[in-house]
Amino acid sequence: MLDPFMGSGGVLVESLLKGNDAIGVDLNPLAVLIAKVKTRPLNPKTLNENARMLLESISHDIESGVSYSPPTIPRLDFWYLPNAIRELAIIRHYVLELEEKDNAIADFFKVCFSLAARKTSNIRNGEFKLYRKRKEDLQKYNPKPLRVFNEIVNSNIAKMREFYETMQGIKAEAHILKGNTKQLLEINPKVLHEGSATLVVTSPPYGDSHTTVAYGQYSRYSSLWLGFDEEEVFKVDSGALGGKPISDFNDLESPTLDNAISEVRNAGINAHDETRAREVAAFFADIDKCMAEIAKALKKGQSHCCFVLGNRTVRRVQLLTDKILIEIGKKYGYQHLVTKYREIPTKTIPWVNAPENIAGKVVETMNKETIVIWKF
Repeated sequence: MLDPFMGSGGVLVESLLKGNDAIGVDLNPLAVLIAKVKTRPLNPKTLNENARMLLESISHDIESGVSYSPPTIPRLDFWYLPNAIRELAIIRHYVLELEEKDNAIADFFKVCFSLAARKTSNIRNGEFKLYRKRKEDLQKYNPKPLRVFNEIVNSNIAKMREFYETMQGIKAEAHILKGNTKQLLEINPKVLHEGSATLVVTSPPYGDSHTTVAYGQYSRYSSLWLGFDEEEVFKVDSGALGGKPISDFNDLESPTLDNAISEVRNAGINAHDETRAREVAAFFADIDKCMAEIAKALKKGQSHCCFVLGNRTVRRVQLLTDKILIEIGKKYGYQHLVTKYREIPTKTIPWVNAPENIAGKVVETMNKETIVIWKF
C-alpha cells in the first residue's frame, strides 16, 4: 500500500494492522517523524519507565528555577509567553538527551513534545493561517507546558500500547520516505519504483497554501523547537502543491477545470482576479504531475487508487476537484469506478470565512469530503 501524501501516517497504521507492507511519502520533516513513531511498535513498559524518569527531571528543574536556552526561532517571543518558553526549553533539553540512550524512544517523546509546543503557543485555533491570539485573550492566557506534555505522553503511551499489542505476530513493515510526490520515483528507487504498489490510499491537500490551509505553517514552530533545519521548515508550503506560481495556463485535459479557472478569473472584487486563477492553475498543474508519478508506481492491470478529496471554494467559485481529477487521470490510465460522499464531522478550520475580507460577507467552507476510487 502506498500513501503519497501520508501526513502523520494514519493510513499506514491501518495498512500494517491488516498485515500489509506500507510506503508513505511526505515533504514535511515533522510529518515524517510522526509517521515513523506511529508505525513503529514500542514496548509500553519501556515508554512508561522513560516517561517517569523524564517527568521527574523536568519537574525538578522547573521547581528549582533552572533554565535552559531555547533554540533560535524567529519571533519566538511573539508566538510564546515567557513562562511557556522556559518550561518548553526544559522539556526539550531532557527529551533530546534521550537520543544518547535510544533514538526510537527519543523520537516518541519528540512527537509528544512537538504537540505540547503547538498547544502552548500563542497561535489562535480554528484558522486557515497562523494568527496570534488576540491581546485580550493573551492577558488571560496561562499555558502550562509540563501539564500539557504529561497529558500527551499518557495519551500517546495508551495508544502505543494498543498498537504494540495488536502488532504482535504481524510481520508487516512500513517504509517512511521524506520527499516530494512530484518526484515520487526519484525519492528512494530501492523502496519505491515502477510497479511497486497495487493499492494507493491517500488524501492529497485540498488546495494550495495561498487559498486554503497553510500546511507548513501549522507545523513550523513545533519543527523549529525540535531543531529541524529552518530553511527546510520554511520551504514546506512553497514545495507543496501549488506552492510556486506558474506563468502559463497548461492544458490538463479537464473541461471542468478550464471552466472553473475562467469563473475565478472573472469573480474577484475587481471582476478580473488573475492572481487567484493562477494559484488554482498551479495547484492542479502540480497534482497532475503527482498523478502521473503515482500511475508509474502502480502495477498495471492489478491496482486500485483511492483519493479522499475536498471541493474547496475560491472567490465563491466551487472547484469540483473530484470531477477535475477524474478527467485529468484518464490520460494516465486511471479508470473511474465510483465516487462516494461523506460529511466532515469535525475540523480545525473555520466553518465559514470571508474570501473578499468584507465584513459580514461570508461563505461556507468545506463540510463534505469526496472519496474517488479508480482501478488501474
